[in-house]
Amino acid sequence: MTKPKPEVHCSYKKIVDIEYVRPHPKNPNHHPQQQIDLLATVIAKSGWRAPITCSNLSGVIIRGHGRLEAAKKIGLESVPVDWQDYDSEADEMADMLADNRIAELAELSLPEVTDILGELDTGAFDLEMTGYAIEEIERLMTWAPQEGGYEPAQNQAAPGQGGGSFDDEEPSQAPSGESSSDNETRTVKTRCYIDDADELVEWIDEFFRTRERP
Repeated sequence: MTKPKPEVHCSYKKIVDIEYVRPHPKNPNHHPQQQIDLLATVIAKSGWRAPITCSNLSGVIIRGHGRLEAAKKIGLESVPVDWQDYDSEADEMADMLADNRIAELAELSLPEVTDILGELDTGAFDLEMTGYAIEEIERLMTWAPQEGGYEPAQNQAAPGQGGGSFDDEEPSQAPSGESSSDNETRTVKTRCYIDDADELVEWIDEFFRTRERP
């Protein structure tokens, strides 16, 4: 029995046979298998919410390399493509880099993510459609609301907020001439950048393993 094709909910110029959709040879954004698996699940169940963007100049993908790999994984024969005009190869590469870089700069509030996951966790909704793997969801859902914010279960220090990263505050060393009491009021931010789902899980594991609640 043939699997139904995912619905296309986004705007696009043309449905193109997948064999004619070519990745950019200089694309620096490499997608781990877990990311492709999650994206494939989202597309298969929720349909296409964004097309693959290709250049009229060179014919290659500028945005959507991961979506192409996900489409291949679920056995699609064609994909929605938005063809766009670029004046030069430099313009193509600049847009490709900007698409990847700007997404990395988003500020992610983990307490708000946890709240949304809690609202969706009714038993009737597939939480993997959020783009989070089950093991990530289980870790995030162990956080419990406390007065003044969110804290993880098991008395472990929670990471704070950050754009594609988590920030936590730790006491810094007191500069020369300051007392230890002065030092207690000083904090320094430590930022750990998370580039993909595998690193998110690894970072949370490491954080909870090495941090102790003050």
